[in-house]
Formats: sequence, structure tokens, C-alpha cells
Amino acid sequence: CPALRQVMAKRLPSFIGKDTCQRPQQLRSPSPQDLHALDYHPHDQPLMKIFTSTLPRATNTIKPLGMPYSVCPQLNPLDKGELSRWTLEDVLKYKPGVVDEFKKDPYNYRFPGGESFGDVISRLQPTLIEIESQTC
Repeated sequence: CPALRQVMAKRLPSFIGKDTCQRPQQLRSPSPQDLHALDYHPHDQPLMKIFTSTLPRATNTIKPLGMPYSVCPQLNPLDKGELSRWTLEDVLKYKPGVVDEFKKDPYNYRFPGGESFGDVISRLQPTLIEIESQTC
């Protein structure tokens, strides 16, 4: 839906240019004024259901739209385990071996206490197939 993409595009600049190890600052949900400015009427759209991760920022974005949604933990981002709250600078400084190991095999490298990109793909594939079958 183009209008929803515009709302999301307004929120994305807070992520751009940040290290992926860092958490974004507090984000606000689209306000009724945001939706009105876009002339967005969610109930007029053919969208049946929105699928979202369990992250509060994801569900907080969906709730004001008034659309049915399904929370799927399989849609959560990569779990970096012990390093999830670390900045890239901290990892380079205190655990340089992690970066070296990751660079050798990014697809299969499993973060300490977390998962690998291969794990994410394995968890996403069946979920995406299920979503596709429900929405097509």
C-alpha cells in the first residue's frame, strides 16, 4: 500500500546511518494526523492482515492503523545473543575475534548465545511461505 509505505518512510531516517548493533532511539507510532495527511483510510484497503515481529516498535507501528494483525516471532531480527546491546566499536575493542570469525563465514557464524544468518533464513522460509499462501 503506497500510503503505508509513506508513513514507514517517514520513520526510517532514524535507522539510516546507525550501526546495526545499536538500538534506534524511541520511535513514535504514526499519529492520526500522519494518516490523515496521507489521506490513508486503512479500512478502504484490500489488505487482509498485517504480519509483524514481536518487537514493541513493530507492534506499536501497526496498532494505530486499526487493521487486523498477527504477531510472528519468526519475523524477529537476527538475535545477536550476548552482543545484542553492544556497539560495533565495543565489539571491535573487547571481542575482536568475533568480528574476524564473522568475516570468515557471515552466513554460518553464530553469535555467542544468539543465531546465525543461516538460522534466520531457516526460521523465515516456512513463515514466509505460510504468509504468501494466506495472502495470495
